[in-house]
This record gives sequence, C-alpha cells and structure tokens, in this order.
Amino acid sequence: MKKRRFDSPLSAAAVVAAMLVLLVGLNVVGSRLPWRADLTEERAFTLSEGARRILANLKSPVQVRFYYSQSDEAMPMALKNYAQSVNDLLDAMAAASGGRFQVECLDPVPDSDAEDSARLDGVDPQVFPDGDRIYLGLGFSQLDRKSALPFLAPDRERLLEYDIARAINAVTNARKPLVGLLTPLATGPLPGMMMERIPSAGVFFEELRRAFEVREIPFDTTAIPPDIGTLVVVHPRQISEATEYAIDQFVLRGGKLVAFLDPMCAMDTPPGGPMAGMAPPSVSTLAKLLPAWGVRFNTSEIVVDMQNVGHTRRGRAPGILALGPDALDTDSVVTGGVDSLFMALAGAYQGEAPEGLARTVLVFSSRQSELADPSFTQSSPQMVERNFKPSGAEYALAVKLEGEFKTAFPQGRPGTEPSPDPAAEPGLQASSSPTTVYLVGDVDMLFDPLAVAEVPTPFGRPVVVPANGNIDLAQSMVEQLAGGDDLASVRSRASRDRPFTVVKRLQAEAEGKFRDKISELEQGLNETQARLAELERGKDAGQQFILTPEQQEEIKAFRRKEAEAKKELKEVRKTLRREVDALEQRVKWSNILAMPLIVAAAGLLIAFFRHRRQSAR
Repeated sequence: MKKRRFDSPLSAAAVVAAMLVLLVGLNVVGSRLPWRADLTEERAFTLSEGARRILANLKSPVQVRFYYSQSDEAMPMALKNYAQSVNDLLDAMAAASGGRFQVECLDPVPDSDAEDSARLDGVDPQVFPDGDRIYLGLGFSQLDRKSALPFLAPDRERLLEYDIARAINAVTNARKPLVGLLTPLATGPLPGMMMERIPSAGVFFEELRRAFEVREIPFDTTAIPPDIGTLVVVHPRQISEATEYAIDQFVLRGGKLVAFLDPMCAMDTPPGGPMAGMAPPSVSTLAKLLPAWGVRFNTSEIVVDMQNVGHTRRGRAPGILALGPDALDTDSVVTGGVDSLFMALAGAYQGEAPEGLARTVLVFSSRQSELADPSFTQSSPQMVERNFKPSGAEYALAVKLEGEFKTAFPQGRPGTEPSPDPAAEPGLQASSSPTTVYLVGDVDMLFDPLAVAEVPTPFGRPVVVPANGNIDLAQSMVEQLAGGDDLASVRSRASRDRPFTVVKRLQAEAEGKFRDKISELEQGLNETQARLAELERGKDAGQQFILTPEQQEEIKAFRRKEAEAKKELKEVRKTLRREVDALEQRVKWSNILAMPLIVAAAGLLIAFFRHRRQSAR
C-alpha cells in the first residue's frame, strides 16, 4: 500500500513549521503595506470624509512634527502602543493630502536639536515623579502660523482625528471664525473656593474659545452686531422681549443660531451661591420666538424615559436621560457619530414646522417615556417610577430648523409705538435668505459634572476627557454653522462610551414586568409603617397612655407584616436584578462566543465532508 504524504510525525512537523514561517512572513510584509482594513462598526480607524476634504483643500504644505521619546526606556508600553496608532493616523493623513501634509518624526532626547524644536513648537515634556521626562506631542506650522498638541493622551484617542483637524485649521486660517455668545451664566473661572462648590460649564466655554473667536454679547442687548454670523444662546432665563427681538432680526437677516433651553436647570446655582436659600426653578425659553417657528416647549414638564434611565450616586434617577445611538439621528452630520448623551431634566420640543421651514429631530426619547413635573422627579423619584405610564411617543430633545423664517414681531420692535409713516422701517418681516437654527432642550448637559471626567495620569496631573458626547454635540452644532461641514463631520466621530442598547431595551421590558408588583408591595409597606408609627407615637406620649394587650398584639402583628413585606420586596427586587444581569450576561456571552462557535462549526463541517470524500475513494 502506498504511504500517504505527511503520515510521518516528521513530515507533519515540517508542514506546521512551514505554515508558521509563512504566517510570520505574511505578517511582516503586510505590516509594511499601505493598505488597511477597518472592521470596526463605527469605522474608528478610517479617515472621515471631513478630514479628507480638509487635507485635499490644503493650498500650501503643512509641516507636522511628531515628537516621540522612542529611545527612552522610561516610555511606558501603553504610550508606545498609542504612539504607533498616532503614527498610523499621520501616515493615512499624509497619503490623503497629496503631499501637502508633511510629517517628520523626531526623538527629543535630552540636550538635542529635537528637544529644542519641541520647546519652540510648544510641546512640553511629561515629567514622572522620579524625574524622567518623555515627549508625545505634535507641532504644526504653515508659514509663520503655529499650533500644537502638547501631549497626546491615550484617553483622547477617539478625539485625535478631530484634534489634528482643528490644529490644521488653526494654522491654515488667518483668523478663527467669529461666534457670538449670549448667556447669563458665568463663562470664565469662578473666584476662590467657589470653583469647588458651584458647578459651571467651564470646559464647554473653553472648548468654544479654542475653536472660535468668541465675542460675548450683553444679555440685555437690543441688537446683535452685524459681523456676527453665528450666535450661541445658553440658558436665556428671564430674557427680555427686546433681546428676543434682536435674535429674531438676527435670524431673519440670515444669521445662524444654536440655542440651549431648559424647563429646569438643576446646575444653575441661584445668585448668592448654593446657600442662598430655596430659589425658584431656573427656567429658560424663547417664549415669543418658538411659536413663530412652529415649536412648543412646555417649561412645566420634562421627559422621563424608562428605557434610557440614567444613574447618579444615589442610584436610578427617572429625570436623568442616558441616551445611546438609538436615540440619535445617524444621518445628521452633528449626531451621526455621537454614541452617547447624558441629559438632566430635559424638555421636549413639540409642534409642526410651518410652511417654508424643514424640521429634523436630532435627539429623541424612546417610546417608553412620558412627560412629568420636573420638581416631582427630584423630590420623589420612586413615586415617578411607580406611577409611570408610557405615552408611546418619541419626544424630541433636540431639533434642527432650516429654511425661511417669519418674524415673531409683526408689529415691529416691542415697546415702541407703531409709526403712522408707511415709509418707516418696521424691521424684517421674513428671512432675507435661508438659514439654520438648532434647539436643544437641556442646559445641564453642558456643565462639567455631566459632560467631562478627570482621568489620572502617571505624571500627577489628571487629563480632562469627554465622559459622553455632550460637548461633542454642542461643538458640532456650532462648527457645522460657523466652521463648515468638514470640521463638524470629524468632531462627530468623537465619543468613548458604547452602551449596550439591546440590554437597555430588555432591561426596560423586565422592569416594566415587575413594576406593578413592586408598586403594590411598596404601597402596602408604606401603609403598614404609617400605622405602626401612629401606634408608636401613642406609646411614646407618656405613662398616661397604657397599651392594652390587644394594641400590643396589633403592634407585633404590624411589625411581622412590615418584616414580611420588606423581605418579599427584597426578593422581588433581587429577582429583577437577577433577570437583568442574566440578560446582560446572555448578550455578552453571545458576542464573545458567536464567532468561535461559527468557526468551530465550519471546521467540523469541512472535516466531515473531507472524511466522507476520503471514505468514498
């Protein structure tokens, strides 16, 4: 009988060795080829169209110096791996620029020309506690203009492409786009210890100033300066009609508007600080303008969404919205790549756009939502959950209006008498050209506690990174209007949170199944505790009040009933948690095991059919 090939152990070992050599060789050769395959769902490692357009439109070369302490043994392995990712992105951008994005890699060892160059470019070393200094930054220049990313923190990897695109814009444009800012909130650092106690939207305002030339407009203004093309309005509480008229005329002359309104801004501290006493809710709207734009914004109601309930340090909070990609318009340039938003006590935009305007909903709740009293959600969140009844409607939390607007002041400037002269200027009555307005139903989302997080670094100084897509969304809106679509489409890719949207939906369904039982048990427990407290108050009233044996037995019975109710409630909640955990585990394990099982099944099928062919010979 003729011996088959590879029957001997030596031959089989030779084949395995040859395959290993071939695999390693292909890996080495493949790593040097310019082709890459990006298999991530959000195309995280593929240049966005906005970045490609920015690079393709470069009129003259941009010099990029990548400072990386490659030869320094103190360089952590995590930063070395990240440096390779940065280098890959720079290579991709250089290839897409047609030679106008020129990258130079420098190793700034101590007392070298490269270290002097880094210092001149504004790239500072990161100093370890033991005194070791390492560099990982970028310097950009075109002609006499310079920009820098002093340190590339791995935590900002999802923002890297945007940071580079913004740096390119900084050196290729002689001036930043001009943006007007109208807000009663403090936009700079708060003095002294108040910084530690009063929340602010400092990071948002700082990011706005980094990207644009920001001109603050007095909150009582009666006219928007004519050179302002884009206006950002943040929490216009108690805005006057005269200022609304100024915004009205600004929009009608073709100005672009981004407005953040709020039915109850929890983060807005009343004048005098947090100890100023019980202040009325901080509410903001554009009461005269919105109806003329076909929009209703009820400041006495907020959106409660049980499918997207957020969590605080105290646990579940029905007034907090933790929104994932399923709550965002993926076709919009400003929301297409934002993966998550965190909103607090947000309002809903309702109504229909009038003729001449197109209305696009950018952010919306699930159908497991309703409108509720904002103060009630804060004082009694358990009661809100207990009485929750889904409306079946998706509420708009952020909308885009575009087209030709009509005035909200057909009689002209408020506070002035109508002129009998027909030639008198009554103000603009309709748009002189199509324009765009963005409306967002929450202001709290811009405040630092909800928008950013501090991540510790080995160098002792924490890095502020996005905790979600809140600031990314706000910046994208402004950039899309003031800086063009290119930079906005890069910004929209930046987010680091990928919530389990399937798990959240299943969790909402599971909680709905147990909600009635929990409500019934809690009501019974409350009634038992109320009756028990009443009897206990009588007992503590003094020796003049003597409990009869029947009353003592009643107290004992109520205590047993209370203990049983607590035990049953605990078991129901434990069952709910087990079911939710089981749902999450099933989704995780299906994701982990699906591909190996498919490969194993394919291998078994191939082996089976091969064995059948060999048996048939």
